[in-house]
Amino acid sequence: MGPAITLDGATLRANAAAFAALGAPVAAVLKNDGYGWGARRLARELDAVVESYVVADEDELAALRPATEKPVRLLADAAPGRLERVLALGGIPNVASAAALGEASAAAARRDGGLLLRVGVLDAAGWSTIRPEDAGAFAAALAGTGLSVE
Repeated sequence: MGPAITLDGATLRANAAAFAALGAPVAAVLKNDGYGWGARRLARELDAVVESYVVADEDELAALRPATEKPVRLLADAAPGRLERVLALGGIPNVASAAALGEASAAAARRDGGLLLRVGVLDAAGWSTIRPEDAGAFAAALAGTGLSVE
């Protein structure tokens, strides 16, 4: 007989609330179906205490969206031609290539108020990022596009 591993929602909420009490918004990372706990289940437990969520990609965003209306950031770029679906699902897309930047810029031009993006700069875990030495050129390419970066 192996050990039983359980998830205590009250403890999870208390831990997230303790981090939020430090003054910074808390984003719950729920990639890989909430690390096996179930992304929707975790969102139901955490929705009252977190500011937002982070998932790996468009499929995880689509799976999570029915459980929350909070912002959801993507770690990976949307596949070419898929940015509009990410936006329709209320996702904050990741942009790490000239092609993705061009698609996001075109999407921003079609919207009032621009568009919020996530841009990773340091590739610590294999997610879509720009290289630090390319950050200046990437920032220059962003200028005047109507895009906002967090």
